[in-house]
Amino acid sequence: MEDWFESLAESDLPPGMRQIAGVVGMGPTLALCRAYPGIPLSLPMFTTAVRWVSNPDTAHRMKDFRLIAKVIGQEKAMALADYFNGTVLYVPKLDEVLRNRKHELIREDRKRGIPYRDIALKYNISDRWVREIVDHVPDKQLSFEL
Repeated sequence: MEDWFESLAESDLPPGMRQIAGVVGMGPTLALCRAYPGIPLSLPMFTTAVRWVSNPDTAHRMKDFRLIAKVIGQEKAMALADYFNGTVLYVPKLDEVLRNRKHELIREDRKRGIPYRDIALKYNISDRWVREIVDHVPDKQLSFEL
């Protein structure tokens, strides 16, 4: 899938990832999603993380924490350990979220009057597929009047 991470907003993320973004910010959250898609990561209790930071040689059971710290930095990893305190973070694959965002961008391009062919070339898809995406109304855009 193309890299649409940069165009995602916090509101596009699943609830658990929004919670993580609230603690460490959008950039580090997306970095975790990019580095460990579909992987559960165990966070230590905050006090255990503090001990590891002061003596890294004792951390043979802190592999996931080290992976997180490598991607988002030790300070932000500590913030996660403090906030989630010993839970397992499930880092989802964002394929569906990214696909939906790509479709939104395609619809926006079409609303601006960009020809189907040019949109197809921009997103490396067929113009027929562009038409399918543009003609399909996502569930969240449906409205009913009584």
